[in-house]
Amino acid sequence: MCFQHYTQSAQSSPVYLAKNCGEKMTNPLRNLINKFREINQKYSKPRIKMSRPVKIALLSLRIYLIFLIIMLLYKFIITIH
Repeated sequence: MCFQHYTQSAQSSPVYLAKNCGEKMTNPLRNLINKFREINQKYSKPRIKMSRPVKIALLSLRIYLIFLIIMLLYKFIITIH
């Protein structure tokens, strides 16, 4: 598509071509990033109230997950050496 633009464009300099092709290639990436940002903004505030035991349970699960990731990395590093 960039080559058709290059042959049909009045501004057919290589710099113009590179700029437009780069914009066309990064545009889907920008759209995806913008979509993620929109979703994150939509769900940034919790809609439900959590009781204290639920908050404690979620915190303990988060700590346990971090512990497992650290152990996995440790085992990986030990195995490499």
